[in-house]
Amino acid sequence: MEYGEKVKKLEESLKDKKVALCFSGGSDSSLLAYVGANLCKEIILFTFDNGLFPKDFIRKSKEQADKFNLKQIIVKDKFIKDEEFCKNNEKRCLICRNKIYSSIKKLAEENNLDYVIDGNNISDFLEDRPGIIAKYEYNIESPLIDAGFETRDVHRFLKEHNIKYNKSTTCLATRIETNKPITRNLINRINTAEKIVENITKNDIVKVRKLNSYAIIETDNIEPLLNVETLQLIEDEFKAIGFKKIGINITEIKDNDEKLYTYRGCQAKNNKVMFTKNLPYEIDIEETINHLSKEFSDVEYFNDRGLILFSNEDVDISISKNGKIIIDNVDIDKGEDFAIKILKLIRRTV
Repeated sequence: MEYGEKVKKLEESLKDKKVALCFSGGSDSSLLAYVGANLCKEIILFTFDNGLFPKDFIRKSKEQADKFNLKQIIVKDKFIKDEEFCKNNEKRCLICRNKIYSSIKKLAEENNLDYVIDGNNISDFLEDRPGIIAKYEYNIESPLIDAGFETRDVHRFLKEHNIKYNKSTTCLATRIETNKPITRNLINRINTAEKIVENITKNDIVKVRKLNSYAIIETDNIEPLLNVETLQLIEDEFKAIGFKKIGINITEIKDNDEKLYTYRGCQAKNNKVMFTKNLPYEIDIEETINHLSKEFSDVEYFNDRGLILFSNEDVDISISKNGKIIIDNVDIDKGEDFAIKILKLIRRTV
């Protein structure tokens, strides 16, 4: 699908609707707020304050909402009081999303809004984000997914319309190793550490991940960190708040503009290709078959191989339990459309 078609489909999906938007002020939700402000019959922004976001998160989200001249409701819930969440196991993100979606769903009904939407886009399926499962349980709509928007499409739209957005919108709990308990003291240390680096480097994106006694700095621009005096200053500040050793991840944080699929084996005679992708999570085979069967016929599952196989329009598709997807014998100009269709139907495990 061409970019212009995606934009048109997105606009049509929001036109004249009464919408509750899960709003962080990041790239995806800012795009939806912009479009919604112009086309929705009514749109209210709901921002969740779980007590675990970067220090300026709420203030920046309010500033962003004001730019669009839209009503914003802040929903507060201190996750640090939830023992299951603080165990920080593989279900942490799912617990978070369940809390967010259930609260906003209820508030949307109280405000007579017909749809609850979030900012998930197709590229999010390429990352290990277990919380996305919750959207299905609560019937949360994802207009960017339905319109086929990838992250690169989102960034193109924002650039074309000169829309600025908040680049630091991720929960601080994501900085802590899985199965290491989340505590208020640890969250405060991470938050303070990130502000130290932000103030010294003036970088837009800073994440400080805790790995045992180490603080690992990730940022969108490591150049300021290559100065010896700067490093010494950061080291002194970090040790003062309890970190024993400091490391730098030299891989800079970049926007995820990765293409959905890579392809290989282009056949010169008929322009057919094979698209492949390895997802970073396992597939829930039973749920995936249920959804695929609604769109495709002859969906087969080979239990001994953990493999789903089916064909559509002479295109052969295989989906492995381990997350590998192959779309074979597809026209090169239709590969992306097939990839989007398949990704929307896949269900993952947690």
